[in-house]
Formats: sequence, structure tokens, C-alpha cells
Amino acid sequence: MENKCLGLKKLREELDITQLELAKTIGMTRSNYCLKENGKVQFRQSEMLKILEVFNNLLRKKKQGLTTLEQIFLV
Repeated sequence: MENKCLGLKKLREELDITQLELAKTIGMTRSNYCLKENGKVQFRQSEMLKILEVFNNLLRKKKQGLTTLEQIFLV
């Protein structure tokens, strides 16, 4: 399975968010999140939208440009 979450990991690290912090924010365990970020399991659409919302809220606070699902998940 091709990992389409490379943009996710890159942006998460740029925003200085740990896997655990993001997992808690979107309502899942760190281990489940890790499987998804590493491409072993696919994210559900609802999870992808929550991540988009979290990232864009953080980007707004930093007064940076917003991101899209396509940029995060390479869809």
C-alpha cells in the first residue's frame, strides 16, 4: 500500500504537533493514528476533515496560509 500521508507527517512536524497530541485531538489512540500516518490503515473521511480543521486552526494562529486535503493526504 502506497503511503499517501507524507504531507500529513511533514505538516504535523512543521506545526510541532506530536502523534499523540493529534491523535487525542481527533479522538483516537496514538497507536491507531501511527498506523494510519504510516499508510498501514486508511484514514476515514471524517478523520481527514478533523485533521484539516486542526491544521488550519493552527495555521491561522500563526498567520500562515491555509492547507487543503490534497496537500495533506496527496489525494
